Amino acid sequence: IAEIKNSIVDPPSTLALVDNSAAVVLGTLIRDDIRIDRWADSLQAELTLFREQLPAGVDVELLFLQSTYVEKSLAALLRNLASGTLAVVVVLQLALGRKVACVLATGGYVSAAGGIAAMLSRKPFFLQEQNSVAGTTNRMLSPFARRVFTAYPQAFEDSDKVECIGNPLRADFLRLP
Repeated sequence: IAEIKNSIVDPPSTLALVDNSAAVVLGTLIRDDIRIDRWADSLQAELTLFREQLPAGVDVELLFLQSTYVEKSLAALLRNLASGTLAVVVVLQLALGRKVACVLATGGYVSAAGGIAAMLSRKPFFLQEQNSVAGTTNRMLSPFARRVFTAYPQAFEDSDKVECIGNPLRADFLRLP
C-alpha cells in the first residue's frame, strides 16, 4: 500500500542559508529571571567546548548576540543621561545667574533641559505646542507647566491650564501683502 523510508527531502521545503550556504539555525529564548549578560557569558563557554568537539569543516557562527546589543544600548543610555544632566546644570546656571523670571519651552528634546531647570529652580514654566499632535517632550513636561499654549485645540486634552492661542507670529508677517 505504501513505502516508508527515512531520507533527506530533496528539494527541501525549508532551508536556512547563511552566506548562500546551507546551515542549521538555532534560536534561544532567555527566561525573565536570567540576566542576559551572565547568560551570554555561559553561552560563550558552552560554545567553546562545543566547537572543540566539532568535526573538521563544521563551524559555529553567532549571527546575533542580544547581549552585545543590550550593552551598546545601555552605554548609549548612560551617555544620554550624562549629557542631559549636564544640559540641565548649564541651564540652571544660566537661569540663576541671569535672574530669569520664567521659562517658555516650545518643544523638542532641547526643551527638556529648560523645563527641568525651571522646575528645580522653582521658576514659572510655560509650554507652547505649535503642532496638532503634542510632541513627546511637551507631553512629558505638561503636568509640571503652569500653562500650556497650543496652536490647535486637539493637541492636549481640555484642562484649565491649556489654552488654544494659535501659532505666535512676528508683526512683520501681518504686514505682508
